[in-house]
Amino acid sequence: MSQFFETIKVNRGFIHDMRLHEDRLKSTILKNFGKCEDINFKPLIKPIDKAFYRCKIHYSNRVEKVEFIEQKKRFFKSFKIVHDNSLVYDFKYSDRKKLEQILLERENCDDVIIVKNSLLTDTTIANIALFINGVWITPKKPLFKGIIRTKLLKSGFLKRRDLRVCDFKKCKKFAIMNSLVGFLEIKDFIIKE
Repeated sequence: MSQFFETIKVNRGFIHDMRLHEDRLKSTILKNFGKCEDINFKPLIKPIDKAFYRCKIHYSNRVEKVEFIEQKKRFFKSFKIVHDNSLVYDFKYSDRKKLEQILLERENCDDVIIVKNSLLTDTTIANIALFINGVWITPKKPLFKGIIRTKLLKSGFLKRRDLRVCDFKKCKKFAIMNSLVGFLEIKDFIIKE
């Protein structure tokens, strides 16, 4: 079984953020195996004439499998706060059992927001941002540093700081972000403790 995976948005044959995904894959291999051969996604990702699908690349020290999955739109509105101080997800691990267990705690919500050491981190599938005092803020210590989050921090659109559950009372807007949904503001969001 592959240790890691990369999920890439492909829309009508266009590969979104390909270079950033390649860089993250190479960095993951280098940090976990000490060396990495040059990897080019272009020959691996054959354009499919569908509106929107995700390309999932499974790998350990090399690419092992590439699959294409039609992407269905998911809707998010409600999020359950779940505390877990032991969760580590600094790479996109194929083994997501711990995240799946945490997701079971969502009750009737669409996803969870994980709190680690009293600080907000991520949902099970995305980084988060809160709009407070006219500024979009993302947690300083996410579980996983996603590509969209990284891009928006570099552009200055997002700022980093420690966020706590009480910050939801101050925020006017809430968003999730990942490679598939981009930066998605959640209208009329519900946070349950």
